[in-house]
Amino acid sequence: MPLHVKVTDDRVLSFPRVWADLHGPRDLLVIGSFLVAAGAAGLAFGAADYWIGVVAPIAILSVGMALVVAPLTTAVMVSAPDSLSGAASGVNNAASRLAGLFAITIIGAVASVVYLGELKANGIPLDDWRFGVLPGAGRADHAVFEQAFLGAYQVALSTAAIWGVLAAITAFAFMRTSTANSP
Repeated sequence: MPLHVKVTDDRVLSFPRVWADLHGPRDLLVIGSFLVAAGAAGLAFGAADYWIGVVAPIAILSVGMALVVAPLTTAVMVSAPDSLSGAASGVNNAASRLAGLFAITIIGAVASVVYLGELKANGIPLDDWRFGVLPGAGRADHAVFEQAFLGAYQVALSTAAIWGVLAAITAFAFMRTSTANSP
């Protein structure tokens, strides 16, 4: 059996679904969204150390996403009548894909604007440059490009962190708590 199957045992992955079934999805959506925000912020302003600046924030972000996905799906599916469960599943899937598309597009656009703005502010002509393209290491102004990239990266991940906090606040403010015994 592959290692990833052992690590992601079904008993571990089913926890959020079972919790949401028993207690409602609100708590997991709030906690998970805050963890996603913390992970994104940790990546944005992470330490130079690989374990603290990269691995820890990715692990935190991953746990946050794991806590969010199952309860969100449960909330959507439970809110629809049984006769419309197929439609609810389709809408949930389409909304998930669109949200990912918008998030990548908006965060990428923010990063690009910051990157090109930094280059322009440092007098670099923007003829052939776009976000993520760095000149060769031997170029005299290579450090300017690196700093512009780092600034854009930090702003993009800070934007993601802010969205995570807004998602947690929204879940807390608008979702009702429920238990298996409530109507």
